[in-house]
Amino acid sequence: MSDRRGEILAEAVTGPVPRRDVVVDTGELSLHCVIWGDDADPPVLLIHGNGAHAHWWDTLVPALTRDHRLLAVDLRGHGSSEWPAEIAYRLADYERDLVELLDALAEGPVPIIAHSMGGRAALWLAAHQPARVAGVAVVDSSLGEVGGPEVEAFREKVRERRMGGPYASYASAMATYRLVPDEPGVPEEVLRDVAHHAITEREPGDWRVCFDRGVLLGDGEGNMWDLIAKLQCPLRVAYAQGAGIEQLGVIELLEHFPEVPTRLFPGGHHFLLAHSEPLGSWLREFLREVTPGS
Repeated sequence: MSDRRGEILAEAVTGPVPRRDVVVDTGELSLHCVIWGDDADPPVLLIHGNGAHAHWWDTLVPALTRDHRLLAVDLRGHGSSEWPAEIAYRLADYERDLVELLDALAEGPVPIIAHSMGGRAALWLAAHQPARVAGVAVVDSSLGEVGGPEVEAFREKVRERRMGGPYASYASAMATYRLVPDEPGVPEEVLRDVAHHAITEREPGDWRVCFDRGVLLGDGEGNMWDLIAKLQCPLRVAYAQGAGIEQLGVIELLEHFPEVPTRLFPGGHHFLLAHSEPLGSWLREFLREVTPGS
């Protein structure tokens, strides 16, 4: 798993924070996880969004590793983790994976910080495995329904072509990488880091994006209100000015759960890449709240 170019690109964003890569066998497939920080510090689980990977959190590493150890997972079908043989990306699938990951790498309940689709997986895990989760901070996640006939149609469309690309070279793959939706203000070194860890050479001269297009099916689990009502741990919600609070369900969240702390940040859906400093401060407050003795 050695990737010296990737290490250099990541370090340009994170600085010299201790880091190691591990692989956890869940019994179904292998999950890759990047660990930053001191092993003696309390752990935090970081869950990326749809089409992303563990290194999307690199911008927040300097802020969050001051007194915590970060466990950034590549979800199944993403990054360096394995893909299921058949399309299997329901929230219950992620739950099984994350339980195995926590069994291998952390003791006791852990805080979770999650972006976009990862927030849905985090809420599901916290509702169904309350003893494992100390708190959840959701960053620009859709809280409304995901599913419907259009998802089932997409299922059939991508079943036989789950792999994107190909690209003839590393340079061409890097040159065509784009954030969807676009995010103005992302530093060039951050974009290079994210792009590099999003592509792989599966065969000589065959460069591909490290992402199973079958994930785009959505989870089909409906809205998050029933899950949030079951939570036994603190919840915080961050959302972006440019992301559309109606689309994300934030207005409905506050109607159902007015006591949940929310915070508006500048930028769009991927504001964690462009506005990491204010987000990092907010997340450190969250970690102090849910980590005893921090």
